[in-house]
Amino acid sequence: MNIGYVASGMGPAEALSQAARLGFDGVELSFSWGTACDLDTWKPDDTRRTCDEVARSGVRILAITTGWANHLASDQAGRDHAFANMLKAIELAPQLGTSIVTCNAFGDPAQRPENQVKLFGQVFGEYARRAEDKGVRIGIENCPHCHTEHGIQIGNIAYSPALFDPLFEAVPSRAVGLEYDPSHFYWLGIDYVGVIRRYADRMVYMHAKDTEVLADRLGQVGIYGDGWWRYRIPGMGQVNWDHIARALAEIGYRTGVVIEHEDPVFEGARFEEGLSLGLKFLRAVLKA
Repeated sequence: MNIGYVASGMGPAEALSQAARLGFDGVELSFSWGTACDLDTWKPDDTRRTCDEVARSGVRILAITTGWANHLASDQAGRDHAFANMLKAIELAPQLGTSIVTCNAFGDPAQRPENQVKLFGQVFGEYARRAEDKGVRIGIENCPHCHTEHGIQIGNIAYSPALFDPLFEAVPSRAVGLEYDPSHFYWLGIDYVGVIRRYADRMVYMHAKDTEVLADRLGQVGIYGDGWWRYRIPGMGQVNWDHIARALAEIGYRTGVVIEHEDPVFEGARFEEGLSLGLKFLRAVLKA
């Protein structure tokens, strides 16, 4: 199984060079507006140079992501912009050697997630049709991106099994599924191992990230408070990776895993140290 990491804020040359130096198989290349990788400004020459860099470095682009694009935005202009970006991503992915495009199902935080299923079906149903034509699959990350300052507001509507079921019913195509990330399920109290088995045919891709619950802080602020959990490098938190590895083997998942490094212990000057520790751990637990 290929192991990589999310190369946020990096251009292709920098990301692939770093991945090769650290011993990774590849990267998930992040496309966000106003960065070195911007689908609005990406040109055929950028594709050519990136493919040349892939050949030179010996590592791959394992997936590409549309970043913070809001595909279910409340305003039509926002939806149109995100729609155009996704179509570009679906076209670009095979040119860069991958069949995986990832995203969030951001919606309108002022509305309940279940009230946005119909719009999801319309938007992602069209994405599925375009993706099928190109042999691409779209994986939606399961982070809720919730805010509690003025009552609970959910950013990404695809964050729990109770929502996966109606969302996938609205888009029957297996071209749309999950970019599975156990770290979010863990702090939400969701059966993160059961999700693998229940949605085996919707497992498009996987983020490897761990979570540590800080019990003392939780006891003071409760679940609606802040700072009672933090993301960790795989193996540094409380997620049971042996159980995950067993479930992945049972469903025959071999598509790939990328570390999403958001560990505050290994930020700044220790960022690459964190990536290296995560890679070593995943190689062992996944036997990859």
